[in-house]
Amino acid sequence: MPCEHAMTALRAKYGDDEDYGNSIYDYSSPIYKAESYLLAYSEAINVVLPEAEWTVPQKLVETRISPPPYDPKLGRKKVKLTKGVSEIFKSKRNDLDRIFYGLGQDRIYLERELRRIAHFLRAILERLGMEGPDYITPPPSL
Repeated sequence: MPCEHAMTALRAKYGDDEDYGNSIYDYSSPIYKAESYLLAYSEAINVVLPEAEWTVPQKLVETRISPPPYDPKLGRKKVKLTKGVSEIFKSKRNDLDRIFYGLGQDRIYLERELRRIAHFLRAILERLGMEGPDYITPPPSL
């Protein structure tokens, strides 16, 4: 039985007749032809005799085959679970939260430092008896 798709493509290209010099069946493997099928099953296939009627050499009867080495693993077998759609998006969201949490902490720290520096500069200007510019004000709190 040749491939139906290949035969259809060859028929569409060349048609069923043999005007082009080759039969479309020349493109299929000989094992798919009826002659090969008949040759394969021309002889009878004998069934296996019952085990009591087997003739096994003594050397094979005495041979002991041990099972392959087995190394049992301790603990429960780990099973990789597949995540649902909502869990996938949730985990990505948690990763983003962790990233932005760090940035938020940095922002809080920087604002605290800026307030401290602004307070320090105002104290210096007051001791010098100078009026400080308006831009030396602490940033608004969170």
